[in-house]
Amino acid sequence: MIVFGIEIPLTEIVFALAIINVIILIEAIVVVILLMRNLNKSKK
Repeated sequence: MIVFGIEIPLTEIVFALAIINVIILIEAIVVVILLMRNLNKSKK
């Protein structure tokens, strides 16, 4: 795959995207946990 005239192996792109997806998933889970904790505190 050629990007900006530089040839990049497809496996590296897939690997980079996988890492980004994992980071986004972890951040989303952390945000949900924090929101649930705040909701539980406000209920009590």
